[in-house]
Amino acid sequence: EDALDRAILAQTSANLEVVSAAGLELREPIADKLVPGGFGESIFLDAPGLLPDQVCIGDELTCWREGQEQALRLQVVSPRCPCAKIDQKLGKTYTIGGVRAHCASTAHGGFFLRVLHSGDLQEGDIFMLVARPHPSWTVARVSRLLYSHPTANMNYLQRAKAAISDQVTQAIRREEWMGTEAELSELAALPELAVVEY
Repeated sequence: EDALDRAILAQTSANLEVVSAAGLELREPIADKLVPGGFGESIFLDAPGLLPDQVCIGDELTCWREGQEQALRLQVVSPRCPCAKIDQKLGKTYTIGGVRAHCASTAHGGFFLRVLHSGDLQEGDIFMLVARPHPSWTVARVSRLLYSHPTANMNYLQRAKAAISDQVTQAIRREEWMGTEAELSELAALPELAVVEY
């Protein structure tokens, strides 16, 4: 059931524009690879202004088609912390200066959605924000607090694999958390936050 927390990965055109203009010093150019589907997302949102500082944990979205509300209802549950496949595909730079590390700390890798009510989705459908219970908890803020410490950013993937198998390894260590104790407690208490990372 916890895996359903992250049923859909969304990426936005605004994120692709920012990654393209980020000035990352990569081993290979990526401009022609920053296209819909390039991040392995389930849905691509053509939304030029939709950046990670405008998407919040708990946001609820309804789907509209030709002026009619559809059954599909989604909820934002977490920023995406991309895996190494992103660096393999985009830039072949496996360091803190690569696309994966940049996207992990900025939330430009997209965000995950939980399905609150199932329904279909078609090209051209429009999502409308209908609820925002936690306006201060943007996916950009969550990514910055969790993944912007260089050690956490570069070791997260290996630690997460170990944590899954041994149930004791910490994917992110307390000293790598970039916020206050109060922020950590507040974030952990958000019922809408995804329970699992993978």
